Amino acid sequence: MPGNEVKQRKKIQSQGNNNAALDQTVQQTYDKSENSAGDKLMIASGDAEKSSAFPPDIKTCVCLFFTVVCLGLLWIILQQNSRFSDLEEKYRLVNRKAGDFQELHVEVSRISQKFESLPDVLGRLEGQLVQAQVEKLEVDVEELKRWKAAVVEKREGLQVDLVELMRAVRHMEERTAAVAKDAAAQVSSARTDMRRMSGLGAETEALLARMAVLEGRVARAETAMAKRIGDLLAGSIERVSALRGLSERNSQAAEKLWQGAAKLEAADGELAGRLLALENGRARLLKTVTFASDVKPKVATIRRELAMLEPLLSDLILRVGHLAQDLGHREGDIALLWDALTSLSASEQLLAQVPS
Repeated sequence: MPGNEVKQRKKIQSQGNNNAALDQTVQQTYDKSENSAGDKLMIASGDAEKSSAFPPDIKTCVCLFFTVVCLGLLWIILQQNSRFSDLEEKYRLVNRKAGDFQELHVEVSRISQKFESLPDVLGRLEGQLVQAQVEKLEVDVEELKRWKAAVVEKREGLQVDLVELMRAVRHMEERTAAVAKDAAAQVSSARTDMRRMSGLGAETEALLARMAVLEGRVARAETAMAKRIGDLLAGSIERVSALRGLSERNSQAAEKLWQGAAKLEAADGELAGRLLALENGRARLLKTVTFASDVKPKVATIRRELAMLEPLLSDLILRVGHLAQDLGHREGDIALLWDALTSLSASEQLLAQVPS
């Protein structure tokens, strides 16, 4: 009997040492999760510093995106702290149940040993003790049997709890697999959105460059048109003044030029050719003016298209922010489920070490 009690005390001490080791592992995992959250915050701040080279609008969008990411990470850390506290409480309850189970097992072993030693004691006392003492011992034996039956019922209840814990662990494993699949799908969609966003940025830069080139061409065309119109007007004024002088001189010398009618007809033909040339120049001027009027609405349409692209870019940035926030939530849930699985596996090992 004393040797068995010493062995049982040693088992209880080893159980306490295992519980302390499990507490240390839980604390280490909690510290690692806090360190990983701090690293994520530092990475987010570094990315925000790198984004200072972008233009002002994109810079503000990126800053807002990273602030949202930081707030999401802080919320995840707070949720992890609360869930870690819940897990610690559950782990303590499991340890208490395991200790109670160990104590019950010790009591059952003691009772079984006493019960096994009772027949020998009764055989010795049958010839020595009085009939009243024998009846009292039989009553004690009945009480011990009832106590043993109650202990067996408690043991069966603990086994049922252990089966329920195993089912919960399997359910959590299935949930972790589903969450991992969802996270992979969201990561792939976020990558495709980022690629589309980069392609849109390159297209907007190309459109801006083309718009600048078109504006320069329009400005040069306007200056050239103004110069040509001025030159043509000056030339036409000079030619009209010359024609007036010629007409006056011709009217004054009309009588003298009756003899040179052929020459006047030739001069008239030359004047007609000059008028045709002036009309051709006027037609060219009209063509250039119509070309300029056609170019202006095209430039306006390009500007409207650029204005339509800006809300699309902002919408894409917001979608990327929401996807990153959802991904952070999923990662936090996976970490919590992994910690719960480790604690449950440790508790299963402890329960497996307890002799049935």
